[in-house]
Amino acid sequence: MHAQTRQKKKNLLPMFVITALAAAAAGLCIVLWHARAEMQTELETCQQQLDEAILEAQQVRQELTDLQQEYDKLLKAQDSTEPSGEIAYQTLYPELMLEPLKGYTQENKVYLTFDDGPSERTVEILDVLAQRNIKATFFVVGSNLKSERGQEILRRIAEEGHTIGIHTDSHQYRSIYASVEAYLEDFEKVFRKVYEITGVKPEIFRFPGGSVNGYNGAIYQELIAEMMRRGFSYYDWNVSSADATGNIAASTIEKNCISGVRSYRRSIVLMHDSGAKNSTVQALPGVLDTLIAEGYEFAPLNRETMPVTFAYPS
Repeated sequence: MHAQTRQKKKNLLPMFVITALAAAAAGLCIVLWHARAEMQTELETCQQQLDEAILEAQQVRQELTDLQQEYDKLLKAQDSTEPSGEIAYQTLYPELMLEPLKGYTQENKVYLTFDDGPSERTVEILDVLAQRNIKATFFVVGSNLKSERGQEILRRIAEEGHTIGIHTDSHQYRSIYASVEAYLEDFEKVFRKVYEITGVKPEIFRFPGGSVNGYNGAIYQELIAEMMRRGFSYYDWNVSSADATGNIAASTIEKNCISGVRSYRRSIVLMHDSGAKNSTVQALPGVLDTLIAEGYEFAPLNRETMPVTFAYPS
């Protein structure tokens, strides 16, 4: 009896082991199935992300291709309008090119300059200067050269040994300073008129309003660089007669000029000779006689004269 019982227990043990192993295998299969399902999901997600990345890369590649094509078009257009290494306006008006300037000379003298003529006031100023054998500089306006009288006065300026400089043709600040091209167009007009009337090719000029003013802020550095590249010298001033103001007394002009010149070893004096400047004509003899008595020497500007120029705004 006991032997039979032991035999049954002995037979049950393999069955228990088999059942346990079967259960473990089944559990493992379930775990593996879930793991496989998760991996499949992750794989599908990765594949989707990869597809999206490939699509995005293709779009970026197409955008880069489009940009390159646009850039190539711009380069081609630029090459067709501009010589290599040059800006378009540098090719304008080739007659406005002077020989390279070798250098400046600096002398402690007084340089009288008159803007906005010629006019009948210019004639009176020329008479005052001739009486004292003084030479000056006249920055002329092209619109004043339309009449025979204006041309006659201009010829007298040249014949009497004064310097003719360019000021402007129109004196319309907004149009002159609209661009470098606009300035060059205005400059060329008055340059050509002066040459046709006198045979003189001006080599110096004064910007309307000075080299740095309220109208040329966007272009003044580029404009100055271009005019200097062409070989012209430009002149601002360090002494102002203040005769640009409408109603100024001759005595005030005289005082401004004399006190200003006394403040510098060399002076470029700003005055005007347009038609309304009677006070300037009245003040000029007193200015000259006082400064001559004090030992000052006068000279006209030329291209080699060391300029007085305004500082760039910081």
